[in-house]
Amino acid sequence: MDHEIEPGAHVGIESPAGTLDVSPTPVREARARLESDGLVTKRSARDAPAAGAEGPPPWPR
Repeated sequence: MDHEIEPGAHVGIESPAGTLDVSPTPVREARARLESDGLVTKRSARDAPAAGAEGPPPWPR
């Protein structure tokens, strides 16, 4: 992992959890923190794209 997420990229739970060999719970909690910091925009329980440099993208499209 390079610790960089492109704006608009999907921020999933299962893939990082598998890569880091942890349960989905801490990844889900980390994604919630990113959401509270305005770095991702949650569209649904399974979909949270990374925000762009100008802020969260206008959803839904």
